Amino acid sequence: GQIIGLLGAVKPFTTFLVAPLWGLIADQTQKPFVILNITFLVSLVGQLLVGVRHEALYITFMVFLTAVFNAPVKSLIDSMVMEHIP
Repeated sequence: GQIIGLLGAVKPFTTFLVAPLWGLIADQTQKPFVILNITFLVSLVGQLLVGVRHEALYITFMVFLTAVFNAPVKSLIDSMVMEHIP
């Protein structure tokens, strides 16, 4: 039960901490589309690798890693859409 709770808490907590940093990176580089593609692909690969091993520490680390790279995806997409609305 504790592992499930930990896994459930890792993504929102990580996203809360990391999403603003990705926003800064996207703003500083002026390449949000490149940042979106890189973070989406790394997150996708990480999510596919979650099921490779069954140790709790490995799964927790992979959930954390995917959360770090998945954090900016929704906000970057929202930002890109808003730029095209008159």
